[in-house]
Amino acid sequence: MKAWRLKESVIFEMTVRRPRVVAVSGFSSNVGKTTLVCELLRALPGWEAIKLTRGHYRSCGRDPAGCCVSDLIRDEPVVRSGVIVEGNSFLEYVKADLAIMCARSEGGKIKPSARKALAKSDFLYLSTLSATAVTAKKQFDQFRADLKLDLDFGGLQIITREDFPVLLSTIYRGANVAQPVTPFPPLAIAARD
Repeated sequence: MKAWRLKESVIFEMTVRRPRVVAVSGFSSNVGKTTLVCELLRALPGWEAIKLTRGHYRSCGRDPAGCCVSDLIRDEPVVRSGVIVEGNSFLEYVKADLAIMCARSEGGKIKPSARKALAKSDFLYLSTLSATAVTAKKQFDQFRADLKLDLDFGGLQIITREDFPVLLSTIYRGANVAQPVTPFPPLAIAARD
């Protein structure tokens, strides 16, 4: 991508390499979005995260000093590797390289913004506090069977914490997420290209 920068009344052409963008959305509050973002940040050195929320007070508390606003907008690019953006409405305006929708394995409420983001998601990440991957997927299948909304989950790969290496592998290699991903054994380590 080409960009131009004005410096001392002279326009300089510069090449800008856009970092990879991973979007993490969720059915509603408390479905594991921030937990997943933190896990991804631990596994992706050099990456940054941005949290978008309409209820800012819920994220940072009522004390402005407790706010965790990222300092990513400067004259020079700060994000070199990639950025993880947490929030549903982001996908209304920007196409992410990879979009992950988070949901509790037992289902729950689905916000209107999540319904829109679901259509643009590549993975459905089921979070659970105690169930195994098999149990979590069975719980979600039961939730889907009882669902009164017409939602299309057909193209989504449904994953759990146990499938985290698959998610990392997809991010590292910049794969076309519409294609099937070969799962790694539980102890596999994803390497950068």
